[in-house]
Amino acid sequence: MPAEPVLLPWERAWREALYGPGGFYRRPEGPAGHFRTAGHAAPELLAGSLARLARNGDCTLVVDLGAGRGELLTALAAVDDGLGLHGVDVVPRPAGLAPRIGWSLGAGSLAGLLRTRPAPRTPVLVVAWELLDVVPCPVLELDEAGALRTVTVDPRTGVEELREPATAAQLDWCRRWWPTDGAEPGDRIEVGAGRDAVWAGAVSAVAAGGPGIL
Repeated sequence: MPAEPVLLPWERAWREALYGPGGFYRRPEGPAGHFRTAGHAAPELLAGSLARLARNGDCTLVVDLGAGRGELLTALAAVDDGLGLHGVDVVPRPAGLAPRIGWSLGAGSLAGLLRTRPAPRTPVLVVAWELLDVVPCPVLELDEAGALRTVTVDPRTGVEELREPATAAQLDWCRRWWPTDGAEPGDRIEVGAGRDAVWAGAVSAVAAGGPGIL
């Protein structure tokens, strides 16, 4: 007999697929083994622009939040040998990273890093390149009755099912940021409250650590 589906909320399945044991962002080859962003496709061009932005803002430290395997930081080290450089990601320090580039494990380390840097009032540039789109969030779908309900998925098969109604907090977020006026059954919403929290945390960390650009 076929196995019973194991239905998880999309947010949980998404998080496990990206960050669980053996998850996409923890694989040895890193994201660059599967796709390219500007940090991979034109690192020198992007690094040059960021170095100028840092210098124009009197920043002496650049922190790359969601740094992958340090590709952008490596390019920054090549174009500006005077900037302090630090990466933050969910993996340990990549092998072969230049000694002058610092590294922290986990996005939660950003606030502590900025509070304890050698010159706390020195401006810092925090780069969050394509960070928010990899923050998993609940997925809702409009059902035939016009109600938003949680989408669940079996990670083994991709089979989906609508389950419990959206919570009051999710509905409040949708009313403000993703209203369903004119939406039809089957239309979906990603409830980005978790992404809002990540961004607010980064802004607060920069503000608490002194002047900065985010």
